Amino acid sequence: PDVPPTFKPHRSPTPAKACFVSDVHIGSDTFLPDAWERFINWVSMSDVNYLLIAGDVVDGIGIYPDQEKELKILSIYEQYAELARTLQRIPLHIRVVISLGNHDVVRGAEPQPALPEQFRGAFNSNVLFVENPAYISLNGVTVLMYHGRSFDDMIKFLPGASYDNIGYVMEEALKRRLLCSTFGEKTPIIPAATDMMVIDPIPDVFLTGHVHIMGITQYKGVLCM
Repeated sequence: PDVPPTFKPHRSPTPAKACFVSDVHIGSDTFLPDAWERFINWVSMSDVNYLLIAGDVVDGIGIYPDQEKELKILSIYEQYAELARTLQRIPLHIRVVISLGNHDVVRGAEPQPALPEQFRGAFNSNVLFVENPAYISLNGVTVLMYHGRSFDDMIKFLPGASYDNIGYVMEEALKRRLLCSTFGEKTPIIPAATDMMVIDPIPDVFLTGHVHIMGITQYKGVLCM
């Protein structure tokens, strides 16, 4: 367990820029279309090379009781089609990487598969769909994408942990080298011969979402956000 003191993060051999976001929740009545449109415009005109979205890209259907009362888009297919429409304005030279979360169309148990093919038709060729969690290499820099549902359980049991200090929770996950260290609570886990929630290898960047609160920290050379 833990990140050894000898760990040295990889560096990109050439300059590159990546933008990290999560929890877009398209389809919800709390989705901010004007802010999202401004963001897409900014990405389209920027010198960003990569855009990574760490789960809950849509609000989903039937995630909790009476959710339909809080939805602006009632079809799961139309939710993903609307996401694709907005991402189509991003130039093809910008690679977009999308992983999923507990509001998306796949199973809720972790690890989660990538978005099924029947929802991908309207997305451009520069969009890559990956599992949750997933390791991504950006110019030689290793990024671990994890939506972060297990943080609900970690915050419940870790003394001093809170949603306002999510960086501390990410540090504790790295100490354990495990994304989901609590069994039988809010986070369902797939029973498999190999535990895909083990943090191996150690990432250079640890990207999460879920809590809807921004936090940035570094732990023994790993950039957490």
